[in-house]
Amino acid sequence: MAEGSEVEDDTGPPAREPRVRLLGDGDVEVAAGLLARAFSHDPLLTVALPDATARHRIATRFMAHEVRTCLPTASAYGVEVDGQLAGLALWYPPHRRPGSLPSTLRLAVELATEARTVVAAAPRLLRTLLRDTGALGRMTTQRQAAFQRAAAPPATYLALLATDPDRRGQGLARLLLEHVLHRCDEDGLAVWLHTTDPVNLGFYARFGFANLARIGGGRVVPDLWVLRREPSCAR
Repeated sequence: MAEGSEVEDDTGPPAREPRVRLLGDGDVEVAAGLLARAFSHDPLLTVALPDATARHRIATRFMAHEVRTCLPTASAYGVEVDGQLAGLALWYPPHRRPGSLPSTLRLAVELATEARTVVAAAPRLLRTLLRDTGALGRMTTQRQAAFQRAAAPPATYLALLATDPDRRGQGLARLLLEHVLHRCDEDGLAVWLHTTDPVNLGFYARFGFANLARIGGGRVVPDLWVLRREPSCAR
C-alpha cells in the first residue's frame, strides 16, 4: 500500500475541547490501531487484502511503521478529545520522504510479526494483481511522474490523515489540517498528497487543494488522485 491520505466528510462542529499535539514513541500502538480502523474500507487496501481480519492485522503493523518513520521529523500530530487520541496527521517536510532502505528494512521487521497472515494472504493478492498487470505497469509510470510534479520544491507531503471512526463529523480532521497548513502558508510551502478515495476530493478542495493528476485504475486497481495546494490558499 502506498502512503495515502484518507478522511471522511468532517463538516460538523468541533469536538469538545480538542487539543492538537506532537506524537511520541508512547503513541505508536494506539495511533496504529486508530489508522487501521480508519482505513478499514480503503479502496486500495480492500483490493490488496479482501479478508477483513488479515487486512486489519497487516494494516496495524504497516501503520505502526508509518508512525515510527514520521516521528523523527517532528511532524506527526495527534488530536486529543477528553485525553484520548481521536485523530492524527503524518507529514513530511520538503526533501524528506519515506521509502529509504533503513525504512524498508524496518517495515519488513514489522510485517515479520504477522508472517502467517502475510503468507496466507499472498496467493490471493498475487492472483488479483495478475488480472491487471497492464494497468499496474501503466499506473506505476504515471504515478511516479505525477508525484515528481506534486513534490516540486518546496513542498510538504501529507502522508496520512485520519480520525477515529467513532469521532467523525466533529471537525477533528479540519483542526489537524489547519494546524500545519497555516505554518506552510507562512513559510511559503506547497502541500501535496494522494488518495484512492473520491470522497476525499471535496473535503480537500475546501482547503485549497487542486487535482494535479488522476491516474486511471484498471479492473481491480482503483483510480489514484494526486492533489497539491499552493501556499496562501487556506479557505
